[in-house]
This record gives sequence, structure tokens and C-alpha cells, in this order.
Amino acid sequence: MGESSELTELENLFDSKAKIRRFENRVLSLKDPWLSYDFVKNIKEANVKAHGKVIITRGDALLNYLFAKEVKGADIKAHGKVVIKSKDNWINYEFARDVKGANIKAHGKVIIDSGDFLMNLIFAKNIKGADIEAHRQVLLNNKEKFYNLEISRINSPNILEASSKPFVKSLKKDFK
Repeated sequence: MGESSELTELENLFDSKAKIRRFENRVLSLKDPWLSYDFVKNIKEANVKAHGKVIITRGDALLNYLFAKEVKGADIKAHGKVVIKSKDNWINYEFARDVKGANIKAHGKVIIDSGDFLMNLIFAKNIKGADIEAHRQVLLNNKEKFYNLEISRINSPNILEASSKPFVKSLKKDFK
């Protein structure tokens, strides 16, 4: 009698896995990147590679960042390329900061090429392996913004803790 119930339980398990596979195939056929993301986040046996491909194909920088950050087995290089291609400064910064194995130089280059003063300062300050000299050059090319940052720091001492970091202190020498 115990053997029969174990067999029924085993059959139900296989039947459940088959249902999950059929449902997964339906999800993949819809090619909806957010649905694929949710599926992978909630189903342990999900096909990470197939769902990742759906997300990469759609090219949503935020979703590629989230997938690479949160899904074990995600193709970090491929998702990173989508983020780089987007040229979104903040998502490139977050990808470099949060995703192990991210191409720091490539994500940093997006920030450098943008010329965005604050993003270059944040990236150089917070990302290990950043091209400090290249970010520093962007800051040097924006002396007026640097002075405005120093004025802000005086009025609000916590802004980026600017004067307490050697990187920013070294910039001060160049402005004298």
C-alpha cells in the first residue's frame, strides 16, 4: 500500500514538471521579456539561457541589468553589452557596481563619453577598477561644475563626502 502511494506521488511530480515545461514553452513563445524575467525568478528549473535570450533580444537596459544581477547563470557579458549599447549612465553605473563579472572599463567608457560631471565623479569614487585618470580628465574639463560642487559641499557637508576623498582632493590641486 505504501509503495502505491509513493508511485502516485512520483507520477504527480513528473506530471507537474511536464506542466511546468509546457507552461515555460508558452511563456517563451510569447517573447515577453518581463514575463520571462518573472518566470525565471519564480521557477527554479527554468531555462535561464532561453529566457535570457528573450530579454537580450528586446534590448531593455533596465531589465538586462536586473536579470544579470539577480539570476544565477545569466550571461553577464551579453546582458552587459545591451546595457552599454543603451548609453544610459545610471544603469551602466549600477551594472558595473552590482554585477559580478561586469566589464568595468566598457561601462566606465559610457560614462566618460557622456561627459556627465557628476556621473564621472560617482563612478570614479565608487567603482573598483575604474579608469580614474580618464574620469578625472572629464572632471578637469568641467572646472566650473567642480567649483559648484565645492560650494554645495560647504553648504551641505555630506554631498558625496567630496573633500574627504583623495581622488577629489587631487583635483583641487589642478584648479589652483
